[in-house]
Amino acid sequence: MALPRIRSFLAPCALAFVAGCAAQSHPIALNGADSSVYEARGNEPFWNLSMADGTLALTSPDSPRLTRTISRAYTRGHSRYYEAPDMTVVTAPPAARTP
Repeated sequence: MALPRIRSFLAPCALAFVAGCAAQSHPIALNGADSSVYEARGNEPFWNLSMADGTLALTSPDSPRLTRTISRAYTRGHSRYYEAPDMTVVTAPPAARTP
């Protein structure tokens, strides 16, 4: 009778271990020599976000421009995270489209 209890206990532990491995983050090196610029824009309300030279810059017509230095950058799954003290930007691939 003890064997089924052990199985029922070990299965969730194994799943939690696998889920934990899948959710680990991996650092992204912020290279000062990298000259690429990432820009994103939106409307309603209008906004503009740019990432370049290790900084995040967010502008909108009704608030002052926010410019922050990226303090941490990492990947988790297929998403990339760029963190500043009071701002986080997450980039992710588009969701899979169904026909």
